[in-house]
Amino acid sequence: MNIIAKLLDKSSDWGLLLAMKGAEVGQVDGIVLFDLRKRGDSFRPTMERALRMIREHDPRRYARVSKYISRITNSIVIPGLDAVYFFSIRTVHVEFRELPLAGPELLSAFYACLLVHESTHGVLNSRGIKSSKTNRVRVERLCVSEQNRFAARLSAADPIRYPCEILQLPFDERHWHEAWNAGFLERSSKLLWRTITDKKLDQPELLQPDKNHDQHPSQHC
Repeated sequence: MNIIAKLLDKSSDWGLLLAMKGAEVGQVDGIVLFDLRKRGDSFRPTMERALRMIREHDPRRYARVSKYISRITNSIVIPGLDAVYFFSIRTVHVEFRELPLAGPELLSAFYACLLVHESTHGVLNSRGIKSSKTNRVRVERLCVSEQNRFAARLSAADPIRYPCEILQLPFDERHWHEAWNAGFLERSSKLLWRTITDKKLDQPELLQPDKNHDQHPSQHC
């Protein structure tokens, strides 16, 4: 079973790297950004600002980010999560979202905190501590603590631009329950469906007016 699991992991890594081909949109200090969704949003500039924000305000944690994150992708992730880290290929998959009430700086700060969180997974993996059913609560609690420590540094530097009451998040394991409780097939089918749906939203024809609808408008506004 260990051999099969390793083969599946390697196949998954190969597939992920293949999917990134041709999707590179930028890089910061060797950390490459890939936009697999291509939604025309602010993924690239937001991630660039986020990385520079960590570098400026917390060089020690930025060294950790640079060591354990080689790639950041904008892609659909497992339902219930904002991001997923793959230690074997030093990659963070982020399902990027704009936050309507947040300006560019606050949005970048949010993603900077998220990158600190994910790089902490890298540190733990490098020490042989992989998330499992027996330790996953403790692992996520530690990662959230690290992102909150970084958020506190941002707030101390500029409490107006980086309000602590927004950036510092209380740990609540229920945030991960959907991802933890779903079986492999359920997670896979939901991920596939959400990826297909996300791709359909990219098709320009879906945004064009429906001629029949325009000629025979509905009574509902």
